[in-house]
Amino acid sequence: MSTQLFRTISHHIYAFIAYRLAYIGESPRPKFRSINVFKYSVVVFLLSWFATNVSAEETRCFSKITGVISPFLEYNPRGEISCSESDQYSHYKVVYLANGRLSEMRYFRKAEASSRAYYEAHRVSYEYRADGYSRKYYDIEGKPTSMWRHYYGGGDIHEEHYKHTKIGTELSLFNSAGEAITTQHGHNQFVKKTINKNAFTQRQFDDKGSPVGLMGDFMPFTHSMITTDKRGYLYQVLNLDDSGEKALHPVAGYAEFRLDFDDFGNELGWSHRDEAGELINLPQSSTQAGHAKWVYKMTWYNRELGLIRSYTQQYYDEHGQRVWLNGEFASTYVFDQLGNLTSLEYLDDQNQLLLHPQHGHAIQRLHRNSNHRVHEILYLNTNGQLIENGVAQQRYVYGEDGSLKEIKHLTHTGEEVIQ
Repeated sequence: MSTQLFRTISHHIYAFIAYRLAYIGESPRPKFRSINVFKYSVVVFLLSWFATNVSAEETRCFSKITGVISPFLEYNPRGEISCSESDQYSHYKVVYLANGRLSEMRYFRKAEASSRAYYEAHRVSYEYRADGYSRKYYDIEGKPTSMWRHYYGGGDIHEEHYKHTKIGTELSLFNSAGEAITTQHGHNQFVKKTINKNAFTQRQFDDKGSPVGLMGDFMPFTHSMITTDKRGYLYQVLNLDDSGEKALHPVAGYAEFRLDFDDFGNELGWSHRDEAGELINLPQSSTQAGHAKWVYKMTWYNRELGLIRSYTQQYYDEHGQRVWLNGEFASTYVFDQLGNLTSLEYLDDQNQLLLHPQHGHAIQRLHRNSNHRVHEILYLNTNGQLIENGVAQQRYVYGEDGSLKEIKHLTHTGEEVIQ
């Protein structure tokens, strides 16, 4: 039964109960009994609130979660599929409360429970309080585990604890032992202030209360405004100065990080911009110097569900011209229908295979076992042969419990390379 249908039926039942309860204490003798309007209204309100906020859950299935860049942006499932057919895909089973709030999400590779979700855990569970809520993460056995997202950079994060205050929302992070932790980017606490339904400001602090950047060297904004578009997708991250105005960050070299999503929630790229919103090249001090825009050119198994066959990432400068970045002109990633990476190729400005000057190979081929885990990576030259210098093969050895026991590094002749 759908949530909306349940709520409709519930409201009619509760209204009838309320009508009957409203007569309690009334004399049965008068031919036309008057209804105690106040009593009726109170009972209807309380029972309707119960129906809307407490009872009923609904499970729906989705293929993907739309990308976010802040823990204050809620996970946004997309690419809805029938739960009766969900075992054909990698998917999320999402449980909603009757009021539309998220209750939990579980991730699966077809019918198999998996921890390779967007948040790098099998299940995320929501616990609501009067002053906020928490998100807690669990592995496929139901044990507490740590999550991972790029905006944290890492850390033993089991619980995200959100608390609403008079000035905004505070976020603190805890491990499974209930101890406060600090992320790899140095965050100990986040503070959000809502501007409107599509915009809020965010600050981050370390364990001593000093400001820290939003996302390491890539986005060192200590005070930012984050916006979403009318579809609810992430649109901008703006650097704010001490007065709260949009400003060019002196280290990052840009004022705005802008994202591009299609109507199905697929991320198509991003760009760096100045105070006026114009493209600007990253400075020479950046590890990605000389480019202003990153674009994904995609082919699809199913675009509406976000099932990517391949994407080629390309780089553009502030004049809209394609440029080289970190030794490559482009690179192409190929995936199977479950979203597993199967190969990576580096390309030059003639769209030909490139022996990457930093990585020493032109192609990576990834082979997986029946559990979809990588058991071998081959490093190939432009002719598709194993490279003859350095590590040409990696072999992954797993224990009976599925845990990774060893990674063997081999030359093209099979001799082991001691790392």
